Amino acid sequence: MKGKERKEIDMKKIAIIYGGKTGTTKKCAETLKGLIPEVCVFSVNEEYNLSDYDIIVFGSPIRMGHLDKGIRKVIKRNSEVLKNKRIALFICHVLPDYQKAVDDSLPSWFKEQAVLINSFGGVVQMEQAKGFTKLLIKIMQKAAPNPIKQIDEEAVVTFANKIKLFL
Repeated sequence: MKGKERKEIDMKKIAIIYGGKTGTTKKCAETLKGLIPEVCVFSVNEEYNLSDYDIIVFGSPIRMGHLDKGIRKVIKRNSEVLKNKRIALFICHVLPDYQKAVDDSLPSWFKEQAVLINSFGGVVQMEQAKGFTKLLIKIMQKAAPNPIKQIDEEAVVTFANKIKLFL
């Protein structure tokens, strides 16, 4: 019993902060929660204190060539706290090239410090989209010859297993 108690004391706390408009990134965050122990999942719009966590995982879609605006704001606003944490990022996207969005949206310190930055692919959830987002999706569908059409479940499991190495 003492061994089990000791392990619980040493367990690192993990927060997953996700942004997005159609639910795909939220679904991936919830899937990760089921694969990794001791995870708290928050929407970018919820209240949370990043200082309470040892590992911070961000989840973001790519929208108009950039990561989610709310995620970018959280990273910028909390840069000093994040520089003392293990950080990671997963991206949901339907266009094949996500690296440019990462390069354009994240500060260099984040990219250098991140223990993981991975793509989970994506799926367009038109029924969840509203207004301008729905219009953008329709335009993107016409312009993109080979969109990604599913979440890469294997990538999600691999990401979770790599995060667990830091526990």
